[in-house]
Order: sequence, then structure tokens, then C-alpha cells
Amino acid sequence: MIWHLSPEHFMALPHDDITSLVINAYYVVYNTLPRGLTEVLYQRALAIELEGFPLTVQRECAFDVWYRARCIGRYRADLVVNDVVLVETKCADRLVQVHREQLTRYLKISNLPVGLLLNFGDRAEVRRIVL
Repeated sequence: MIWHLSPEHFMALPHDDITSLVINAYYVVYNTLPRGLTEVLYQRALAIELEGFPLTVQRECAFDVWYRARCIGRYRADLVVNDVVLVETKCADRLVQVHREQLTRYLKISNLPVGLLLNFGDRAEVRRIVL
């Protein structure tokens, strides 16, 4: 049996135009730099690679955590692209549930709609989370 699916059968992912550019840049960096570097070096290289696109990229973008109208702390996202996509990089054997949970928390705190989890470990891995 052959299935024929029209484009209407596929759900469009939010900010797919931006995430596609980020993922393409990730693979360029992944295939250019050797394994075993620190996360911050991959983050810097990714930010440089993204400069070639018409995107706004913020590195180590800070987000405050609020409780009862008081700031109780902050966290820093590795990258924020066009104020809508949060990017977290890892250098792990593989991406695991705790990495996905961390990105989900960061998305909730930042109120950004889309997150990308990029692994620069031995195996290239990309995970997209949409809230």
C-alpha cells in the first residue's frame, strides 16, 4: 500500500524557518570542529555561524526568575535567536530526559515558544521542544 499525503497532512512547526537555519548551522559547526571541546566553544562557533544569516543572536541571554513579584534569581540561556527560539547546547554521550526537562523549564521561565537542544557529543543529536 502506498500512502499519498498532501501538505495539509503535515502540521507546521512554529518558527520552523528560524529553527531550520539554526539546525543547519549546528551541523556545519558539528562537522567542522573536533569532538571533545567545551560547550562554550561550540556555542561561540554556533553564534559565529549564525552571523551569516539574517538573524538576531544573543549569547548567554539572562532571564529572571520571579516569585511573588520578586526576582529570586536568574538563569542564562546559551543562545536566543530572533527573540523566539531558545538554544541549549550539550556535550554529552547522548541527550537524556534531564536535558529535555531543563530546556522545558527554561522555556517556561523565558516565555519563549520554541527550544532547540543541540548535542556536540560523539553523536549529533537535535531535539525541538514547543510549548
